[in-house]
Amino acid sequence: MKYSYILGLDVGISSVGWGLLALDENDVPYKIIDVGSRIFSPGEVEKTGDSKAKKRREKRGVRRVVRRREFRLDRVRNILYENNFLTGNVTGNLVSIRKEELTEIYNNMINNYYKKNNTNPYKLKVEALDRRLLKEELCIILVHYAKKRGYKSNRESAGEKDNGKVLNAIKENLSLMKDKNYRTISEMYIKDDKFKDKIKNSPENYKVSVTNEMYLDEINKVLDSQMKFDLIDNNFKNEYLKIYNSRRHYSEGPGYYYTYDENGNRLRKRSSYGGNLIEKMTGKCAFDHKPRAPKYAFSSEMFVALSKLVNLRYKIDDGNYQSLTSKEIANIINAAKEKQMITYKYLVKILGNNDIIIKNLSLTKSEYIKVIEEFKKKLSISKEEKIDISSLDENRRGLYESIYNDKLFSKKLIELKGYHALKKAIVSSYNKEVWSEVKENVEFLDELALYCTNYKINEDIQAKIKESKIIDSKFDDINFIEKLPNFKDHLMLSTDIVRNLLPLMMKGITYDKAMEGLNIDHSNLSKNIEKKDLLVPIYVDENIRNQRVIRSLTQTRKVLNAIIKKYGMPKIINIETARDLARTREERNKIEKLQLERKVENEKIRKFLVEEGPFTDVNKISSNDLLKYKLWKEQNEFCGYSMEKIKFEELFTNNIVQIDHILPYSRTYNDNYLNKTLVYTKYNQDKGNKTPYEWFGNTPKWSQYESFINCLAISQNKKDNYLLTKLDLETEREMREQNLNDTKYISRELASLIKAHLNVPKVNVYPGAITAKLRARWGFNRLTHSYISNTYIMPTDMKTDINKDRDNHLHHAMDALVIASITKSLEQKVTLYEKFSRYIDGIAKNKLDEIKIKDADDEIARFFDEDGVLKETEFKEYLKEQEAHNNIYFSKHGVSTLKFPLPYDNFLEEAKERVYEQDLKILKWSLEEHGTYTKEELEKVHTLTPSLAKPKISGAMHKDTYYGIKTIENNDEKVTYKTLRTPIEKVKRSDLDKIPDRENGSKDIFNALVEWFGDCKNGAEALKKHEGKYPTNPNDKEHKAIKRIKVYSEFKNTGHTLNNANVEKGDIYRIDIFKSKDENDNKLYFAAYDVFEIEKIKEYQNDSNFNRKFTIKLEYGQGKNNKILPYGEVLRNYTLYMSLYKNDLIKVSTTDGRESIAYVVGCSSGMFEVKSKIGDGYDIIGNSNIFSKVRTQYQITVSTISSIKKLSINILGEISGL
Repeated sequence: MKYSYILGLDVGISSVGWGLLALDENDVPYKIIDVGSRIFSPGEVEKTGDSKAKKRREKRGVRRVVRRREFRLDRVRNILYENNFLTGNVTGNLVSIRKEELTEIYNNMINNYYKKNNTNPYKLKVEALDRRLLKEELCIILVHYAKKRGYKSNRESAGEKDNGKVLNAIKENLSLMKDKNYRTISEMYIKDDKFKDKIKNSPENYKVSVTNEMYLDEINKVLDSQMKFDLIDNNFKNEYLKIYNSRRHYSEGPGYYYTYDENGNRLRKRSSYGGNLIEKMTGKCAFDHKPRAPKYAFSSEMFVALSKLVNLRYKIDDGNYQSLTSKEIANIINAAKEKQMITYKYLVKILGNNDIIIKNLSLTKSEYIKVIEEFKKKLSISKEEKIDISSLDENRRGLYESIYNDKLFSKKLIELKGYHALKKAIVSSYNKEVWSEVKENVEFLDELALYCTNYKINEDIQAKIKESKIIDSKFDDINFIEKLPNFKDHLMLSTDIVRNLLPLMMKGITYDKAMEGLNIDHSNLSKNIEKKDLLVPIYVDENIRNQRVIRSLTQTRKVLNAIIKKYGMPKIINIETARDLARTREERNKIEKLQLERKVENEKIRKFLVEEGPFTDVNKISSNDLLKYKLWKEQNEFCGYSMEKIKFEELFTNNIVQIDHILPYSRTYNDNYLNKTLVYTKYNQDKGNKTPYEWFGNTPKWSQYESFINCLAISQNKKDNYLLTKLDLETEREMREQNLNDTKYISRELASLIKAHLNVPKVNVYPGAITAKLRARWGFNRLTHSYISNTYIMPTDMKTDINKDRDNHLHHAMDALVIASITKSLEQKVTLYEKFSRYIDGIAKNKLDEIKIKDADDEIARFFDEDGVLKETEFKEYLKEQEAHNNIYFSKHGVSTLKFPLPYDNFLEEAKERVYEQDLKILKWSLEEHGTYTKEELEKVHTLTPSLAKPKISGAMHKDTYYGIKTIENNDEKVTYKTLRTPIEKVKRSDLDKIPDRENGSKDIFNALVEWFGDCKNGAEALKKHEGKYPTNPNDKEHKAIKRIKVYSEFKNTGHTLNNANVEKGDIYRIDIFKSKDENDNKLYFAAYDVFEIEKIKEYQNDSNFNRKFTIKLEYGQGKNNKILPYGEVLRNYTLYMSLYKNDLIKVSTTDGRESIAYVVGCSSGMFEVKSKIGDGYDIIGNSNIFSKVRTQYQITVSTISSIKKLSINILGEISGL
């Protein structure tokens, strides 16, 4: 059956909740069609927040560095051989054979040399300055130079991790060489005490850091010296330097790769991934499809600055907010060209008034704390002492306001960072006159910034400048180019569009209007795209590179298409995206920290309210109670309207005080904390649907009220709400649109994708604040499923352990239903509720009857607006309608409360049942009671089972660490160990006792280590105790420090054996279950595969003769209940029962008659692991389920499994196969 319906989508980092509400002919919802959630792994490493590709990229980068270094060393050995410095017999013609032979010749040569000479490459480099080297010595130092080339190019960002330490170490070494007159860095390494322990960097110490230029200076000196001694000539020097200086920057990507033709001939081909990667990765402007403008190009910086200036609003004293004039904008821009950063102080200066208020300009919490600290310091008040800002005398208040305003107006307004960086480079390389010639040349500045952004090698920038028709040839000087800044990032617009916008925006025209002036519809990019009935698999906008976002959008598309295939095209789609979706892990961690701090603060308040207030149990303190207390303290315990003192005992007693929206919610839809205040109920009702200014702004009280508000330690935005003097219809409309529509980029991106490619009539995007308000008002927080509570209300004793209902995956579906319920009809209901509830709440029943029966008397007249906005007849009609729907209920004291509006009458009960009821019979019976479901519809209803996306089989073939394998004969018994050379800091004291030959060959070293460790539990502790001194080898003449030791552990033949080493298995993606062909053997055998084994099996299936030694491990129990057999033998003697993949849904039964339906996780050490369908484990514990209690891991011993049945679950959570 096809419905007219509204679809709600709740899109998160690792989930998509969805809900469908049927619409009547007036587009009003009347029942739930379907609801569900889709769960998937986020597009990041969950523990770190890094991209999943980061580790792979880093390893590929390391491989490239190693490969390129080896290639460089091969070339050095080649020229040494060709110039008869490296002698030996090379017979191979192929590059690979020649490389092996030359490497062997070189290694034999240096081994023979070091046997006869006690020296090292650094000593030889120093000696090379003053004497003729032997051929072997020349080979040693030139190969050694090719291995280490120093820190290259000041074009790298010094702000990146560790780069600051490196640059500081370089500066220190430059000063050291200058102060002590060392000729070369090698001389410094050999002669200075700083390097006497070791000539090597460590993670904590970068003391050996030098620049590439310092190395080149030394090499030139050494080679020039050897030319004087007639060992080499100038041609050899130039050829060597050419090899040494050859370098491929990361921005160029890979160069060439080797392949073979059909005849086996080796071919060298350029990689398709090569070229300028930054240019390749630069996105295209969505409007003219040209490359996006560099962020630090002059035009781009002007655009960003003007965007801020044209949107800036300020007012003087009590006047209305106004915009900057074109002349004022020009003055600020001109000032920014002279001074890199312009603060709001300059704005005050050009406006010529110190009493201006900038809209939305306020201090952060940390900035405000600094103001208070400075204020206390000026008054010699201790940091611990509390001060009441509102009660300061005139002198102190003046000091406080001076410090506050100084901090506030010192904040950055605009800056032209790139413009001034180019200015610095040009002035320092040439002079101010040259800068004056080019500073207004927009094309010149933009092109130079483009090269600084897209090219990371000085020579490449030099080449581009030489080719340029805009930049003069005098700027191709390499000394100037070395001083150019290293720019990054791009805008969303092309340079052409940005340049065309600037003249319009200089006139004070906003971006959207300026785009209209260019005949560009900036809000609709989908006009020319052919719309379809399904959201096709499209590449996400190339400007989106956040893997979390891409992953979420991909899964959302799958859910959306599945819904459309089953139910047809929705009439309306409502979307909410998680705030965290586009945030980095670091940003999310900061938010989590703030949330934790807020939670701790709330717990302190709860404890205080129990100890000092009317509450006897912290669980009875609602979030509304907490908010009352916080607002009370924020307002210095005064009423937000009357400025009367509110007593503590009045906070929670008989509706004496209320939380009110400063700017009426019915007019602005602003439910933000910054729009809430605590007031006496009587004044709230008197204020009605007005702003404070509309209520008493024309009375003498207003000036006193302004002083009161300005004395509060609150943000400027909240002060603006209190003191707003004009809330006209246009302002109301703007505020409603702002508060009802989500402005997050990812929300707009998803909405635009759907609008562009689907034939859906309407797409709305809502902020989380709206849905959070509805969820709270309807009581959807603190709910849980029927496994825990048949009322779906979280038991009191679990509330401290479970955050709302967020431990399971069902709440995503509930959020989606809330999002779907936001319609025009609901908006109208909420508006009326906010308008009239203040008059109904807290009124005795006889008063409501009185209002219905007779005309309003003087006592009731205060409920109605003098200007006729709230008319008596309108109020009575609303009251009558609410009573008819039983939306007004009374407490035991006869006091009335108006219920918050619902999408339709039984929505609350139906939503709870559809989301949280897990017993199908009860669910169908409950829905039948509502009377809105047909018999056919009830037959198709199913309990909510979140569907899990199956992970792609990819990633590392196995774990990173390679362990050695060593067999030691002990008492005529051969024992095999797994070994790993481990830094002594990471060695445990107990590891020493596992050294097999500690009583024989390793006895002296063992005793030395035992003595050094002493009572310390680990090496790090012992190293600290010995003040950084390592243990020494007693058998070594030079008593070298022992920094690594070989740690032994039992070899269990797990993982894979590669190149005589052992590696642990990677992530498990597939589990094959076998049955023996022996009729007497009824066991199930489990074989768990990582990517390495899956690939090996594929190769075996393609060629049965492939790697006959390839083995797999069959587990039929724990401990030694396993067999390691060749894969071919397994296929001959066992039958494949089934193959399971990660996140397959199964029904698993055990030998004791228990069974559970769960998702597959993996299998290891004889334990088969599953996970809960709903996420928190309650669906697979108790009754006839396999598990008895909730745990972190759900593992079943494989020997206890009697059968497994593979089930099918589609994207919408519909299960088949039961």
